[in-house]
Amino acid sequence: MILNFCLFKYFPYGGMQRDCLRLAKACYDANYEVNIYVIKWHGIKPEGINVLEFPQKNFHNYKKYQNFNTQVLEYINKKFSKSGIKSLNIGFNKMQGLDIYYAADGCFITKNQKRSWIHRITGRYRYFKKMEYAVFGNANDDNIKNTNILFLIDKQKQVYQDYYKTDNNRLNIMPPVIESIDFIRELNEIISVNGSKYKNDYKEKLFQKLNIDCPKYLFLLIGSGFKTKGLDRILYGLSYLKQQGLSNFRLLVIGNDKASSFTALINKLKLGNNITFTGGRSDIIELMHIADLLLHPAYNENTGKVIIEALASGLPVICSDSCGFAKYVTNSDGGIVINNFTQDKFNANLYELIIDANKRSHFSRNGIKYGTNFQKDSDANKLLEVINNFK
Repeated sequence: MILNFCLFKYFPYGGMQRDCLRLAKACYDANYEVNIYVIKWHGIKPEGINVLEFPQKNFHNYKKYQNFNTQVLEYINKKFSKSGIKSLNIGFNKMQGLDIYYAADGCFITKNQKRSWIHRITGRYRYFKKMEYAVFGNANDDNIKNTNILFLIDKQKQVYQDYYKTDNNRLNIMPPVIESIDFIRELNEIISVNGSKYKNDYKEKLFQKLNIDCPKYLFLLIGSGFKTKGLDRILYGLSYLKQQGLSNFRLLVIGNDKASSFTALINKLKLGNNITFTGGRSDIIELMHIADLLLHPAYNENTGKVIIEALASGLPVICSDSCGFAKYVTNSDGGIVINNFTQDKFNANLYELIIDANKRSHFSRNGIKYGTNFQKDSDANKLLEVINNFK
């Protein structure tokens, strides 16, 4: 059986993108022939796996996605279906013709149903509505498949099922996974033996490379889509710290997005000497082991893998309850979840955690202990189980 993984764009620092490649590799290791179809691939292509790019040119992104979907299905039909070769289509974005969908995104309809009628007649809205129905609708015509769906959290499953009434036997829950868990545990062991020296040495080298002074407190925001991740909320929180007399800190903003969108606010709040935009980085786990806090007050986040990576690394977390993986912060007692977010709540909790080193240590120990629950391949085993049901 041939497995066709479909993804709009691949870049090495996206959570969904990393999941796609990791699961594709797991299927390849299980002796499946694996193809990955993308509009554009950024980074090194994996050995043994065929990566096929279908470049698109259009002003509207949704039309690029639409054309990509059509072209990929035509290619698969011509190459495999008409030749009698059995294949499965596994999507990481919502599109037509999927046998399996990895549900990394939230429900489009429920997020947009209160928008104005003008918004709901746009081409973009109609496209995403159609694609979501193609995945979650129950088959009643030739354009709808009974797609098997892999959810990352129970709450997400319930939202979709309440709206689409999707048959329960098509729905699966994937266990939370940290692909770098072995490396995390290795660093945890090093730090337990010689923590202060490791942290100080790495910090010194890091800030020498960044050509900035090493701060007393280091905060991280990780992930593309800085607005969605709540960077503006963090900036107001940092401004509050300065108002309280705390200024020797640095926020590293890590991910691929436009820093220029926040220049005016950073200047207004006089935070220019406290913020560094690094772009994507390959040493996220090392940074988590030397930082003081992960800040993740997202407006909307289906999961938030960096949250469980931080917990397992012993990095205390402050996040909003809009993050799907916020429940692990609560369950582990490894940080603070801001329920019904307000800026005042975030400011107060940030300040409290900075001045209370004992509380940070408490959260750190709890996160590392809870991290023993996470594995690196349990979701791959679940995917392989679902694939096997198609045989």
